[in-house]
Amino acid sequence: MNLFFSDNAADAEISGIEGDFIYYPNVDGLSISGAFSLLDTEITDALIPTGDIVPGQELAFAPEMQGNIRVRQEFPAMNNNIGYVSAQLTFSEESFSDVMGPNRAPQDSYSMLDLRAGVTSPMLEEDSMNDGETLYSMNFGAGLKYSLYGVNLVVDYTMRNQSDAFNTSNVFSLGLVF
Repeated sequence: MNLFFSDNAADAEISGIEGDFIYYPNVDGLSISGAFSLLDTEITDALIPTGDIVPGQELAFAPEMQGNIRVRQEFPAMNNNIGYVSAQLTFSEESFSDVMGPNRAPQDSYSMLDLRAGVTSPMLEEDSMNDGETLYSMNFGAGLKYSLYGVNLVVDYTMRNQSDAFNTSNVFSLGLVF
């Protein structure tokens, strides 16, 4: 006997706006970028007869406002490499984990600060259109990249889904990427 079913749970109305930007101020190697979203969601009609979905509630994982901003400074490093440091601040307002009442849990708003520093080795390419001069490509697929990063430096814990409620091992990360 099968006790599980899969169905569309509800009709909903969704409206919002999102945007992103990159700004290059008049400072060599500096870039400022960011993104935002403003969202309004509402369940308009429950399509399953269980009573677990309440019209008028917000959809799951749909915070009303989210955004991030990153500042990155690149600079020449040894052997024609490119060094960089960056900081990114990310925030999200509260949301809910599910549309189904028994599974619906509030998820707190959060902010995260991520720091990153590294050195990238650009890939060399010969440009046949430019008399065979060697150019540095910003395609780092064949180059080397070394990064040291710290993630989630300002909050103690962020719940991404219900299973995170039982796993607190992702509180803070430091890493090295080769």
